[in-house]
Formats: sequence, C-alpha cells, structure tokens
Amino acid sequence: MAKLLTHWDADGIVSGSKLLQRLDLPVYVPRIGSWSFEAVPREALGDKLYVLDYSMPAEDWARLCASVKDLVVIDHHVAPKPPCGTVVNPALEGDSPPSASVVVSDYLGLPYDWRDAVAIAGDLHDPRGNPLWEEIVRKEGIRGEDAIEAAALLNSCYKLMDYECIKEYTRKLISLTLEDLLSDRRLIEARERARKLLDELEASAECRELGDKKVCIVKGDEALIMTSSLWKRLRGKGETIIIALGRDKARVYCRGGSFDHSYLIEKIRELGVKEVGGKKQVCSAIMRPEQLRTVLEALGIAF
Repeated sequence: MAKLLTHWDADGIVSGSKLLQRLDLPVYVPRIGSWSFEAVPREALGDKLYVLDYSMPAEDWARLCASVKDLVVIDHHVAPKPPCGTVVNPALEGDSPPSASVVVSDYLGLPYDWRDAVAIAGDLHDPRGNPLWEEIVRKEGIRGEDAIEAAALLNSCYKLMDYECIKEYTRKLISLTLEDLLSDRRLIEARERARKLLDELEASAECRELGDKKVCIVKGDEALIMTSSLWKRLRGKGETIIIALGRDKARVYCRGGSFDHSYLIEKIRELGVKEVGGKKQVCSAIMRPEQLRTVLEALGIAF
C-alpha cells in the first residue's frame, strides 16, 4: 500500500492535499524540526512512499531507499538527490519554484488554485511581487491578504507541535474553500496560541548588527521550530541570521540577502553538518551545539 510523507508547514499541507486529490493514501508527518531518516515514522516505511516538500542528507536518503519498495520525491529545495525512485525537483536543475505545491500540481497535471497561493505565501513569507503568486491570486479572484493569513493559520499546527492538526488539514483542504479555512475556529485558536509563544521568543531575542548582517540569538527548544517566523519578525534590511539555541541542538537560519544561498548550503554541508538545506533565498541548518562555532566562523560571525 502506498503512503504519503509530507512536510509539516503550510506548503507541505497544501502539497499533500493536492496529491490526495488523485490518490487516497495514509498521511504521515516527519518529526517536526528534523530532516533525517530517524525523523520518518516507522509506519511510513515498507511499501511505495511519496515524499513531498521534504529532504534529508544523502546517507539518510540511502537508508530510506533501502526501507521502501518504491520512492517518489517531489520537492523544490536545494538538497541531495535520492539514489533511487522518481525525483521531481526543479531546484536540482537550477530552477526555483516558489512552493512544492506548484511542483506537485505540475506533476499531477492539476491547475494551480487558491491553495497554491497559500503555499507560496507560507514559503516566501512576503509573496507580493512574485509573478506566479500574483497570477494565481488574480485568476482565483481572492485577496492576497487572505492567502497570507491562511498560510499563518496552517503554520500554527506545526508551531504547536500538533501532528494530528497537520494530518487533518492535509485531508480537509481537498474540499475546504478559502473562506472555510479563514473561519475555522480550531485554526484561529491555534494561531492565537502560537502568536503568544512567538511574542515571548521575540522579546527574548538578542540582536546586533555585524557589518552588513543582522544576527539574532534566541534560546529555547521552541525557537528551533520557529526560526522562520522569528526571522520574519526580527529581519533587518539585508541578510538576517537567526541562531536558535536548544537543549540538545542548535539551528542557524540565514535569509534576506540578495545572493544565492545555495553556496552556503554546500559550504555548511562540507563542514559535516547533515541537516542543512534550503533554496536560493534561504539556508537552514540544524546541528549539534559543538558544531555551531565552526559554522558561524564559516559565515564570518564571531560567537
């Protein structure tokens, strides 16, 4: 029996919902905040597995290949290519789709709809000005602000570590309208709880300007999960780097500069950090605390 493993954010939820339009599959979600073979639920292994909007180190892909009968990976991140199965990832060819959902739509021959606008809004943080997003919003006759708000509502699921919420709305989005989503009481309440938690993390952040970079340090395991949201709150005019310090892990999140972040991803990977990825606009790396100093030195940051 084929199964679906999809990323926990708004793009992952939308991507999963589009695949479920064509295939009735059980839905699994990796352990939130980790990109590795160990993060994949054991129940997802065995048969054919569709992996959406999610990547992992090369050696972990090899382990996954050995644990399933067939693999289909649909993604848009700069990441190692799995050594087996079908891989649909324009980023590996130098392209930069704004969401995995549009890659899934192309793969399935489905038209872009309001859900893709929500997925793009979730991934780009500020999608205004993105040509594809503007085109979808116009074609669907929706307000851009509503698509941005819907992405924030869906992202509340992972911020609260609510796996059942992620799986539930992956299925619900097959039939919900944008209006249904915006008025969903469960998501509205989750968004408010997540907003309060983010307020606390933002207030505790220690930020400073280092040349042309803004660097912010935030402590707590919750910060490891909310780095992208913290970046949106704390970002400066150029490159902003969020350093999240948890009990057992650290995370470095770089975004905002006008350069291609792909080289940072490869640079950090060469330092022995397994869980590193992103795309042209962003680089994200999760590491052991003892690896943090070496990574920051590579980024030109004294720590």
